[in-house]
Amino acid sequence: MIVELLLVAALSAKTTKQVPPPPSLPQPATPYDFRGARLGITLGDFKQLAFPDAGEVAEKYHGTRGAQVELACSGSSDPGFNDPKRVYATEEFRKANGVKCMYKVPPSSSGYHSFWDDAVMMVGTVTSTDVMYLFYPDESGSVRLGDIIIVANNHGFDSLAAALIGKLGPPTKTSDDDLQNGVGNHFKSTVLLWDNGVSTVKLEQRHGKISDMQLSYSNTALSHGFYERIAAAEPPKL
Repeated sequence: MIVELLLVAALSAKTTKQVPPPPSLPQPATPYDFRGARLGITLGDFKQLAFPDAGEVAEKYHGTRGAQVELACSGSSDPGFNDPKRVYATEEFRKANGVKCMYKVPPSSSGYHSFWDDAVMMVGTVTSTDVMYLFYPDESGSVRLGDIIIVANNHGFDSLAAALIGKLGPPTKTSDDDLQNGVGNHFKSTVLLWDNGVSTVKLEQRHGKISDMQLSYSNTALSHGFYERIAAAEPPKL
């Protein structure tokens, strides 16, 4: 009996196969962020974030007004010049339920105008001229951060490019574009692109104006889906 049990145990050991654990699925990359504002967060969560340059920077560039920085966002209709904190967005953008937000400071006490100014933000070692946060509805209708667009003087391009490489690693793609202005002069514009599969960061040495650079962050699915819906809603050009 003991011998038979041993034989059965030996046969069972030979026929039992070790099943390897299932391979772990690769985790999706985390969307990029600009100074704490991560692509894909909801508009409600974004509104809870503090202004990144509150304190010394705001006071340096805006004086006492720097303590009164507020977030302003576009609505479903354009209030026009009646709203001193107006954030302009096109009709097509608003109809598609897009929302544009910018940080603003109260007008100067000099009385030059009554509109709130764009708050200065640091981009690397240079100051911004425009920072726009663009929100788009996802498939469930939740409005989320799809794009961030930052414009600044391009004298700080090299230092900003070095800072981004230090944070994000080597660019996925680098190119040199040839730009021409209205009088025929040619200028080289280096473009660096980082792509982690779910979002991109793009730094353009020249954009809009020869002296401006643009840094843009984009949530690939949100941004592409939103602008594809806008394009599909346009009437045919016959």
